[in-house]
Formats: sequence, structure tokens, C-alpha cells
Amino acid sequence: MIFNFTQPAEECVDEALTGLKSALAVKVYGPDLNVLENTALQIKRQLSQVPGFTELTVVRELGSRA
Repeated sequence: MIFNFTQPAEECVDEALTGLKSALAVKVYGPDLNVLENTALQIKRQLSQVPGFTELTVVRELGSRA
């Protein structure tokens, strides 16, 4: 797990690079889109149980699925 705390200017650059405008983002990496999506949905379910979290979204990557 990598924690990333940034300044406002850095946040603008991060947003431009990732397309995510968020106070907190969890990025999951790997070669299999199906595994990535399942993992992201599990993380979303867990985070939805934490008081204060709102508007949780899973951003789906484009690609071919076998």
C-alpha cells in the first residue's frame, strides 16, 4: 500500500494524468482485467462499510477480455 499526500498543484497534475478527481483513490494494478474488476469491487464493498465514505466509484479500464 502506498499513501500519497500532495499539494493542490500536484493534485491538478495527478488528476490530469489519471483522470480521477478525488480526495482519496485506491489504484489496483495487474494484467487480468477480470481479476482487477473483482478486486476493485471487493475493495469498494469494504470501504462502503467505513463511516464517512460517500460516492464510491469503480473506474473500469478499457481493454480486451478473454
